[in-house]
Amino acid sequence: MPVIAPLPIDPVLPAIVDAVRAGHLVVHAPTGAGKTTRVPRALLDAGVTDGRIVVLEPRRVAARAAAARMAEELGESVGETVGYQVRLERRASARTRVLVVTEGVLLRQLVADPFLDGVGVVVVDEVHERSVDADLSLAMLRHLHAQVRPDLRLVAMSATADTARLATFLDAPVVRSEGRTFPVDVRYLPRPDDRDLEVRVADAVVTALAAHPGDVLVFLPGAGEIRRAAALLAGRVGDVDVVELHGRLPPDQQDRALRPGPRRRVVLSTNVAETSVTIPGVTSVVDAGLVRTLQHAPSRGLDRLVVVPCSKASADQRAGRAGRTAPGVAWRLWTERQHHARPDHDAPEVLRVDLSGPLLALHAWGEPDPAAFPWLEAPPAHAIAAAEELLTRLGALDGGRLSPVGQAMAALPVHPRLARLLVAAHRAGVVSEAAEIAALLGDRLPLRRDGPARHRSDDDLEDLRDALHRPGRHGWQPVSPGAVDRSLLVARQLADRTTRALGPAPAPGTPEDLRRALLAGWPDRVACQRGQGLLLATGRGARRSPRSAVDAPWIVAVEVVDDAGAEAQVHLACAIDPAWLPVTTAIEVTYDPERDRVVGARRTRWMALVVDAQEGVEAPADAVHAALVDAVRADPARARPKDDADLDRLLGRLAFLARVRPDVGLPAVDADGLAEVAAELAVGRRSLAELRRAPWVDAVRGRLTWDQRQILDTLAPERLEVPSGSAIRLDYPPEGPPVLAVRMQELFGLARTPTVAGQPVLLHLLAPNGRPQQVTDDLPGFWARAWPEVRKELRGRYPKHAWPEDPLTATAQRRPGRPPQRP
Repeated sequence: MPVIAPLPIDPVLPAIVDAVRAGHLVVHAPTGAGKTTRVPRALLDAGVTDGRIVVLEPRRVAARAAAARMAEELGESVGETVGYQVRLERRASARTRVLVVTEGVLLRQLVADPFLDGVGVVVVDEVHERSVDADLSLAMLRHLHAQVRPDLRLVAMSATADTARLATFLDAPVVRSEGRTFPVDVRYLPRPDDRDLEVRVADAVVTALAAHPGDVLVFLPGAGEIRRAAALLAGRVGDVDVVELHGRLPPDQQDRALRPGPRRRVVLSTNVAETSVTIPGVTSVVDAGLVRTLQHAPSRGLDRLVVVPCSKASADQRAGRAGRTAPGVAWRLWTERQHHARPDHDAPEVLRVDLSGPLLALHAWGEPDPAAFPWLEAPPAHAIAAAEELLTRLGALDGGRLSPVGQAMAALPVHPRLARLLVAAHRAGVVSEAAEIAALLGDRLPLRRDGPARHRSDDDLEDLRDALHRPGRHGWQPVSPGAVDRSLLVARQLADRTTRALGPAPAPGTPEDLRRALLAGWPDRVACQRGQGLLLATGRGARRSPRSAVDAPWIVAVEVVDDAGAEAQVHLACAIDPAWLPVTTAIEVTYDPERDRVVGARRTRWMALVVDAQEGVEAPADAVHAALVDAVRADPARARPKDDADLDRLLGRLAFLARVRPDVGLPAVDADGLAEVAAELAVGRRSLAELRRAPWVDAVRGRLTWDQRQILDTLAPERLEVPSGSAIRLDYPPEGPPVLAVRMQELFGLARTPTVAGQPVLLHLLAPNGRPQQVTDDLPGFWARAWPEVRKELRGRYPKHAWPEDPLTATAQRRPGRPPQRP
């Protein structure tokens, strides 16, 4: 047996074992404490379970490394007592008791075996990274334990101190390991540096090698940046080995980075070295401050890795790698001011990625309502709804339940769109071709083309496939050495996995079958020619990119890119025949504003796209009525009569009472109330012009009961009787009191201002020519103060009218009377 060096986690292993015997557990141990390899081994040695111990790791590199280290400590090869399984690769046997897996593998295992028979303990490592698959796996396992597997034990391990949420979620205690660290001197740039990333990294590495002994660990966002930095460093670091570490490397090259070397080393790594694996000999860290993180990419409708600044917590984890064995130094390639603007923690993936994959797994597992599922952190309702809609569109769900197509899709380790592509391709005999497309689209394209397409094609994806086998075809060149070979390897693995999951494929199909399969994976990305541009099935406009070689009237827009401030561009497409679409045909009834009529048409549609149309079709009466009502709601003013004074006054009376006497409870005459009246009047009519000629006054009054009409006539009368005996019409404006326009002579003898519903009316006191001479709501004040001047002004101009000195004692006159004769 090999000599096993002590690790900081060792003193708390007995407490961990005891806690797991009793139930679930949360382990907090800093990076480098040894929790990844020592905790599963301790549970195995203690015989905590007769079943298998499954260890969930977020990355393939970490899974392989953890399995290799545990096997080494046992003096065995990987695949005996300890094995691993990652996407499209497995090293395990019937003897394996500890199986290290990546997140997608565990999800598919839960789907294939919902009870997880034969598994006694699941250890979820690096749970603080909050990937959506790890969150979902933990929630599914907790639910499984509560429902049918009380013997199942869960261990959640985190490198950060924020374990309260986990402990509450699992109803578990927390065991902490202090770890073993040395102080790290963190250094920032004095000012922002806009040079290329590789140049900045190379300068910082040279500085670190000269300033501090030991190896240098460099954090970069991806394999491309690592490769370029390595090339730049090759001629600058002398007798120092430059070693790469990322998930695309073969296992033997990954192992080389994880072992000490004979000379000083510069290890260029992705964030896999942040928490998941330990690299010995490091005393200096150079941090580019960037990370490739999973986010939903609307361009392809898939999740994509995008480069973003890492969080403060992530930067602290990286810096801590310099203090594992001795005091260290961390060079951060950003300023301290920029550091303060970074987020404290990375947002959980469940809040920022497409959920169609996790929801497909949940449905395949047997969960009928993902929204009600007890998530560790519930995703937004709109994200669940969007994912369910996509799964339904792909045919994975039928009435909210998993369909046979969905069951087949759930067996494949790719995004649901790519799974649907592969399922359709398998049925058509084009699995190998579709697997190559899935490999191309599931990651960054391994090919690029400088400039526009210089040819015409029916299928950009077929052109890319051609260039995979014959680099340079159609202008597509490899982005880097090995990129094409990796895509071809993944394609072969996907084709093999599809055949094993779905059975032997039928006879080889045709290029048309492949385009049909693409349509199955991107049914919501169909587009048709519209003028000089395109109309997408979602109703959005788009245009063809010069990068696409496809110029056809109907296409599947596999990649649609939105440039800021510009119309969306279709970068990758394939031509289709609209006859392939699962269309629906229905009589559609709409209001045509130009003709001012409701019209019917028989239209064949796929989503927002019209495949065929026949105008002038007779429409059902109820559909005509509904369309006319919609037109009213869209433009209420056009539905009402233009100059109907009787309607305006009736509505004014009702609105007045609604303001001053809401207690009487008359029906509303607001926009909604009038829309209801219009809906009643629209029956049997086909245009707004006909509607405007309808008996609106009768319809409005018809909404009132007999008692309500009495209340209206009493509290808001149409006319008001004045002392002359005239019944004068009242006006009810939208705001303010009712208005009574009356000649002054008809009010002689009236000492009080008339009221309506207890509100003083606004008097427009008219001169004999019918024009307002005075406006007041205080008639007594007018008689007392203004009448002498008004009388003086008007008596000479209108001698046939009465102008008494005391209007309160005079007799009201409906018509002009003869003035009294002088003696």
